[in-house]
Amino acid sequence: MLATSMDAVVVMRSDGTVAEWSDEAARVFGWDRADVLDQEMAQFIVPAHFRERHHAGLRHYLTSGEGPVLRTRIEITALRRSGEEFPIELSISPVRLGSEEVFLAFIRDVSSSKATMEALERRAHEAALLHRVASVAAESGSLDDVIQLCLESICDLLGWPIGHAFLARPESEHLSDHFWTGDVLDYGNLREATKRTRFPRGYGLPGRVWAGTKSEWIDDADMAQKFVRGDSRDLGIGAAFAIPITARGQVVAVLEFFSPVPMRKEPDRVLVAETIAAQAGRALERERDRQHQLLLLGELDHRTKNLLAVVSSMAALTARDAVSVKSYTQDFTQRLTSLSASHSLLTKSQWGATDIRELINDVVGVHLSRQSPQLQIEGCELYVEAKTALSLGLIFHELATNAVKYGALGKPNGTITITCEALSEPSSLTRIAWREMGVGPCRKPERTGFGTKLIQTSARHDLGGNVEVTYSDDGMIYEIVFPAA
Repeated sequence: MLATSMDAVVVMRSDGTVAEWSDEAARVFGWDRADVLDQEMAQFIVPAHFRERHHAGLRHYLTSGEGPVLRTRIEITALRRSGEEFPIELSISPVRLGSEEVFLAFIRDVSSSKATMEALERRAHEAALLHRVASVAAESGSLDDVIQLCLESICDLLGWPIGHAFLARPESEHLSDHFWTGDVLDYGNLREATKRTRFPRGYGLPGRVWAGTKSEWIDDADMAQKFVRGDSRDLGIGAAFAIPITARGQVVAVLEFFSPVPMRKEPDRVLVAETIAAQAGRALERERDRQHQLLLLGELDHRTKNLLAVVSSMAALTARDAVSVKSYTQDFTQRLTSLSASHSLLTKSQWGATDIRELINDVVGVHLSRQSPQLQIEGCELYVEAKTALSLGLIFHELATNAVKYGALGKPNGTITITCEALSEPSSLTRIAWREMGVGPCRKPERTGFGTKLIQTSARHDLGGNVEVTYSDDGMIYEIVFPAA
C-alpha cells in the first residue's frame, strides 16, 4: 500500500514516533525514510505553532478514545525540510496491529491546486474591480467620483491601507493636494508632510509620475533616496506606489498608495492598477467628448436661430423697399450671398478671431476686378470675434451695394478707402472709416432706405457702437466706432 498510494503515507505509533514513511512522503516533505524512522514525527512535518495541539490531541485520544480529526479529511498546513509551510489535505485513521495501535495518515500536497485556485480568485477579483471602474466611471463622468473609485479599487487590489490623489491642473506649476481615502487617522504624519511639500514636475514621487506619465514603485531599499517628504519610519510607511490618470495624453491626476511594511514590486498587480487608471482616463475622455458634443449642438442651435432671425429681418426689410418682385429677388439674393461669404470666412477661422482685411476683400472685392485701384485698405490689421464679423460683413455689403448703384464703384474715377484702427482713448474702441470719393457732390437723402437702416441697426444693436455719416462736395464718409472685443 505504501508503494502504490498516490498520496504520501505516514504511519505513526501511539508514542508519536514514525513507524513507516512512504517514498511519496519522502518526495513531499524532503526527508528520507532513514531520516525519520523511529523519530518523533511532529518535529519533522508539524509546524511549530501546531505541535502543542498535536500532542494534546494524541493524549486526549489515548485516554478517551475520541479524536475529532480522525476518519475525516481536513485541510491544514505542514512543514517541508526546507522550512516551507504549505497546505495539505490530511486523513488519519487509527489501526490496530496485533496489540499495538498505530495511526495511518494519508497526506496530499495541495499547494499547486491551492495556488491555482487563489490565482483564479485573484483574477476574478481583479476583473470585478476593472468592470466596476469602467461602468461606474462611464456613468458618472465626475473627476472626483472617478478618482475616489480608483483610489478605493487600487487600495483593495494591493491590500494597502491608504491612498491619496493630487490634481494636475494645466495652469499650475505644482500638483494640487486633493483628497485621501482609507485609514487616514493612522497616517497623520504622512498627511501633514504631504501638505507641507510642493511637488513641481519631476520632484518627489508624484512629481516624477506627473513628468514621466508612467507609474513608479518605491520599496524599502530606495525609500531614503527617493521619498522626499521625510523619514519613512517617522511617516509609518515601508513602500509607496504612484500612478497617473491621463486623458487625451495629459495627466489630470496622480494617485499614490502606501504600505506600512516593505513590499517588493508585484508586476501583475501593477499592470492591473495601470489598467484601472487607463479605464478611468478613457471614461473621462468619453464624458468630455459627450459634453463637448452637447456644447457644439447647443452652439449650432443658437447660431442657426440667429441666422434665421437675420435672414427673416433681411427679407422683411428688403420687401418693404422693393419696387418689384425682380428688384426684391435681386437685392435679397445679393444680401444672402454676402451673408454666405461672411459665414464661409468664419468657418475657415473655426468661428474664432476673424481678419477684418480678409473680410473686406471677400465681401467688397466681389464687386471689383482683381487688384482694382478703386479699393484701398489702410491699416485694418485687426481681428474681431465671430459675431462682430457677421455684423461687419452685412455693413460692408450694404455700403458696397450702394457704392455700385449710386457711388464710387459706379463712377470711372470713384475710389473707396477703408481705414481701420484701434483706439485706446477714452476706452478700447475700434474705428472703421469708409471714404467714397470722386462721385461729385453728396447730400443727405430725404428718405432713409433699407441699406442705411441695416447699417445703423447693426452698428448700434449688434456692435454696441454708433455710425456717423459726413457728406461733402466730392463724396461721403461713413465712420463706425464700436467696442473692441
